[in-house]
Amino acid sequence: PHNLGGCFCRLRRQAGMATLSDRVLGLLCLAVSVSVFLYYTVWAVVTPFFESSHFIHTYFLPRYYAYVIPAALVVLAVAFVTVFVGVTTMRAEAKRAAKSKDA
Repeated sequence: PHNLGGCFCRLRRQAGMATLSDRVLGLLCLAVSVSVFLYYTVWAVVTPFFESSHFIHTYFLPRYYAYVIPAALVVLAVAFVTVFVGVTTMRAEAKRAAKSKDA
């Protein structure tokens, strides 16, 4: 009698298949992403078709923020990537300079 269950689990790990915790985290990330997408879509696309006195507007910030928040997030993301590339480049140059100095 061989332990096929243990062998299969080992093969799954070696093949890079997701564990249960990875799947739960992935499902959580997917649920949050879909929820944010649906909320934003209703906020930015659907609410303009309702009168301003309609109760649906109580669930959302003013529409101004539907455009300002994503724009600010894009600016922050571009700034983060720019700083990351700059720091990485400076570190690589410092390593190259130290290596050529030692040689």
